[in-house]
Amino acid sequence: MVSEFESSEPDVGGKAQDAVDRTTGDTDTPPCSKVSQTFCTAQKTFSAAADELRGNVIKQPLTALLFAGAIGAALGYFAKR
Repeated sequence: MVSEFESSEPDVGGKAQDAVDRTTGDTDTPPCSKVSQTFCTAQKTFSAAADELRGNVIKQPLTALLFAGAIGAALGYFAKR
């Protein structure tokens, strides 16, 4: 997928920057690269979960419809209270 390719690029860049910082002893670098690595990891995890959910909906559409209906009914019940 294109999104997996795009999200892996910053992750590799952040790891390379961390390696350069460790070898040069640069400890003054802001933690932006750590944040970008964490963001990329979260994006990959969310993408994998979305792909798995999409696959389950395609395999079992009736179950997905019933589950979505139950969530909607619960939200409606609690919003009314």
